[in-house]
Amino acid sequence: MINYIRRNNISLYSRMDRPKRNVVAPLRFKPEKQPKKQPKKQEEEPKSPINALRRSTRAPAKTKKTEARMLELDLSDVPASNDIKFTEDWSLPDNPFWKDNFYTPQDNTTQEYMEATDKLNDFLPANFRFIRGEPLAFGVANLELNPDLIKPIKRVPLFSKLEKGEYETAQSKSDKTNITGSIKFFKNNLASFVQYKTTDDISWVINNHRQLVAEILEYYGNKEKTSLATIKSRFNAITRIFRIAYETKNYELYTKYSSLVIFLSQQFEADEFDNELSEEELKKFVPFNVVLDKQKELQKQFELIKNKQSTIAYDLNQDLVLISIYSLIPPLRNEPKTLKFSKIIKGEGDWIVIKPKSILIDLNEVKKKHIAILFDITIDAPELATILRESYELYPREFVFTHYKKYPDVSRQASIGTIDDRLNTIFSYTGKRVGVNALRSSYVSYMNSEAIKNGRQLSVKQKDKIAEKMRSSRKYFDESYLKIFPTTQEGLQPIEQSVIVVNPIDESLPSERQYKRTKKYYEENKEKVLAQQKKYQDKKTPFEKARNKMLYYLNSDPEYYKKMKDNTQQKYNLKKENGKWT
Repeated sequence: MINYIRRNNISLYSRMDRPKRNVVAPLRFKPEKQPKKQPKKQEEEPKSPINALRRSTRAPAKTKKTEARMLELDLSDVPASNDIKFTEDWSLPDNPFWKDNFYTPQDNTTQEYMEATDKLNDFLPANFRFIRGEPLAFGVANLELNPDLIKPIKRVPLFSKLEKGEYETAQSKSDKTNITGSIKFFKNNLASFVQYKTTDDISWVINNHRQLVAEILEYYGNKEKTSLATIKSRFNAITRIFRIAYETKNYELYTKYSSLVIFLSQQFEADEFDNELSEEELKKFVPFNVVLDKQKELQKQFELIKNKQSTIAYDLNQDLVLISIYSLIPPLRNEPKTLKFSKIIKGEGDWIVIKPKSILIDLNEVKKKHIAILFDITIDAPELATILRESYELYPREFVFTHYKKYPDVSRQASIGTIDDRLNTIFSYTGKRVGVNALRSSYVSYMNSEAIKNGRQLSVKQKDKIAEKMRSSRKYFDESYLKIFPTTQEGLQPIEQSVIVVNPIDESLPSERQYKRTKKYYEENKEKVLAQQKKYQDKKTPFEKARNKMLYYLNSDPEYYKKMKDNTQQKYNLKKENGKWT
């Protein structure tokens, strides 16, 4: 097994300034054969969570093999079960797939690739590295398909269609978001691809796939900190474009890139299994006690507002609804950000359904292969149900979240980015940039901690119920979301009983608030203000001082102009416009 690789008898770890990590090669890199396991008896299907009313058959449930091997791959096109890419020797250079179909070109791209992977070192799976004389470090992501196997593109992929989701299927729903985002990243940040910034045809991803890989790895190799999940998302995008262009998975280059996604995913799993917050995660993580306290504070602030039909009240209610949806039920991903209100169950789209005696959350859009679900929050989370009903009755609207500072105009839905910024602003006082993944992780860690305090850990059945409501899996619950964090570290100490201090919202008009601020500043800095005024006045000429004095008299006394001589008015060029002398 390769734990690290040496070149010229010098450990490549010495090339890296970043902290060293004990990450070994993925399990598939073990060349020795493992005995085949006997097939397990089929387990009983877990019961549906309480209050989950229905699930559609829009997407197939994950197989047991998928759950055992995959970490919620973003790319739905990667086969998960009965797939040769999961065999023991698939990642090895002597596997016939790599040996017979691919070769390493001797060109500048290979040199760039080698230098880029040197920078990332053990951060990548071992077979990503390219080191001459090291058989297992064969630069799998740099391999080129043999010329006689290259096929012409069947369908030219267009960015305009990708961005609109025209290539999406029931099994692939990330074109408009993740895949489009990666294509934009390539065109905006990678030297060889900025030339395609305004080009609709994105077949350059296919025609220059090796150069694209080299520059992706070089970009992240030059970053002080980076995320393996982010790199994996870039390879997801390349794989998806191959799938769109060739309209099949039965092509060696598609198989290559879908394999790279799996290799990166397994490397990511190796990092996640310690359940500790990484340095980057620590910047975004807040204990769930803090989240619950902030929700209660916003709720009390909204209750204290007298005029509920003001812009201030509406914006505060938007913040309250946002944090309540992410704290009073198991936090979802981005589904809440695009929710709409309805009075009937529609069967398509994602909705909050307002019924006379109940409030339902109806999620129909397939997310990461998790099927549709409808649950009654009147039973699950009555406090949230009350908040949502009140919000809809006070501010009747179609979209749950609309634009900030635009009330009473609630006709336009806020973008996901705008809502992300709003969430960050709510928690800005913590010094953390809090996002949805941090909230999901914080919630799972909190539930686990509360269970331990009560004398027992969460059972498998309890984890299944929570994961189902989060539209996730128990595997991801345990391996990614559950975190063990230092309780003595500053900013992470959970507070057993916190005192919530509620500061009432200032409901005065902006002009009134500005006057109060100006008056307060003058009273606190009177001597400084007077000195500045005197300094300013001393710079004026006698003519300017005399003219300003005349303007003061004219605008203070409506009758003063009658006492003024004509030549005085002409001398100082005094005019009356819109009822005011200037």
